[in-house]
Amino acid sequence: RKMALLLRLCRLAGLASALAASEGETAWSVEANNALAEADRLQQQKRWADAITYYKRVLAVSPNPPNFQKYIVLNNLGWSMYHTDRWAEAEHYYHLALAAVPNKPPTDHAHINLATLYTKTHRPAEAVASYRAALSMTASQRVQTQLGRVLIRNFQVGEAVETLKEALSAWGSDGPAAQEAHRELGTAYAARRNWGRASHHLIRAVDLGLPTNSTGCAAARWSVVEGWGGVHPFGNSPALSGNTAGGEPQVSALTITYAHARRALAALEGPPPSRGPAAEPLRGRFVDPLSGIAYDEAASEPFRLVMLREVALAGRRPTALYLRRPACLFFTGEHTASGFLPSSFGAKDADNALDSESARGEKWLEGDTFAVMDVRSGGADGWQLRVELASKLLLLLLSLDTEPPEGSEQAEERRSGSERLSSALSSVDFSRARLLVPSQLLPTVEALRSSRLPRGSPRAARLLAEESLLVWNGSAPAPRHTFERLLLLDWRPPYAGAEKRGRALPLHRTRQRWRVFDSSLFALRFPHRTPLLLQRAVFHAAMPPLSRPAETRPRILSCSREGAALWMHISPHLPHISPTSPPHL
Repeated sequence: RKMALLLRLCRLAGLASALAASEGETAWSVEANNALAEADRLQQQKRWADAITYYKRVLAVSPNPPNFQKYIVLNNLGWSMYHTDRWAEAEHYYHLALAAVPNKPPTDHAHINLATLYTKTHRPAEAVASYRAALSMTASQRVQTQLGRVLIRNFQVGEAVETLKEALSAWGSDGPAAQEAHRELGTAYAARRNWGRASHHLIRAVDLGLPTNSTGCAAARWSVVEGWGGVHPFGNSPALSGNTAGGEPQVSALTITYAHARRALAALEGPPPSRGPAAEPLRGRFVDPLSGIAYDEAASEPFRLVMLREVALAGRRPTALYLRRPACLFFTGEHTASGFLPSSFGAKDADNALDSESARGEKWLEGDTFAVMDVRSGGADGWQLRVELASKLLLLLLSLDTEPPEGSEQAEERRSGSERLSSALSSVDFSRARLLVPSQLLPTVEALRSSRLPRGSPRAARLLAEESLLVWNGSAPAPRHTFERLLLLDWRPPYAGAEKRGRALPLHRTRQRWRVFDSSLFALRFPHRTPLLLQRAVFHAAMPPLSRPAETRPRILSCSREGAALWMHISPHLPHISPTSPPHL
């Protein structure tokens, strides 16, 4: 896509003038021109391996084409190799492309492509140099924003702040990369512990992710819902954004406590000595030794089961969870707009298709769908997000078959919480219900299936079955999905610092009040300790009985790269790693 126009110009120039070859150059022939046209077509279709074949055919027909064509072919050959993970070869061809035009390349694309490769291979210093070389040729807000991004990753935070501020000053909030620039500037300010400014720019990035077309919106604009605290509970007739045709609220939430998690944790840990030592018990009040933050695990840390009716989900990540017109509401979940949402949040992730009612295809899903996802990227980025999503999945599954605890020794709070949850789930038809997960959670789903966990939970087993599973695989363009009822499990991050609520900001599109934080935003990125213990407990429970207790401590890994995943089987003898490829649904 980057080189399509130049490729066409290159071919036209070759046909129009027949390009008499200079000394040492190969004449640009019709055969070379046709091979280049086919390579271009295949690259536009993302058929990378086939494109490589035809770019090499161009060089076979014309081994030393004129410098302009040589630069184009070599750079595009590198770009196709980059997308087949042949990174060393891609780097080699990018350098050959630049060497073909030593005085001045006709475009900045080879420098940008090198910077992209260096970023991918964790070489931020070299990426900085390549982005600066590109900017010396062409002023671009997008390239300057990418430079700011890699400066942060190269620990040059002060330079990153100035670079990003300049990008916003030169092109403003209407620039092509303004949303990304605000997001990266928020990240840079957070790295400098300037929480207020960081929160401000992260919110501005979310604001720019809203659709520009507000026609048909009840409030004449799109808005963002931060958290679920103001949402009506299950069964209440008033709704946050109006009722559906059946009179039910479109958004409702049920606040529960971690009593369910603690009860499940105790059942999973169990005392069998064959499974090794039990996990660390839940603490009461304690101070984290690294952060110095005080926590109280004995307190009732709430999580929420949220029910959204006739809600749409779109985007590659996906980051667009919203109610359509006339409600015109986007949701950030409990993590708020200051929670480092991706720079493609909202309409940008769907290439602004949300501005019209004609998105790229649409699927209507009847009945109830339970979803384990996060608008921060759906689990695609960051180890902590994958861990958090796995914990959410476990907590959701273990909550489905909960019953009110028996015995007078149980706290009334736990009893009432279980009763409310059982009542809320009574309307769900589990014989038709689905489970929506990102592809990064497939190894966890497979591990739960193979271990038949959680035990004694028929509803969970039904949702984990192959026929009930929906996988969001991150393909683009992704169709918009609209759910009759979508049920999400969410929790408020363990944020202990002071919080300034309800600040009005002079933003580009919205006129609403936002949560602005005045201490560490990084606490917004991590789950509570209780769900993490729950995840560890499930892996303990999945361990086979072992004869030697010293062998029982699990070493369980889960990682993914470019759509592939690895997960570790625990055997009575030696662990081994097995590759699995998530299905593309």
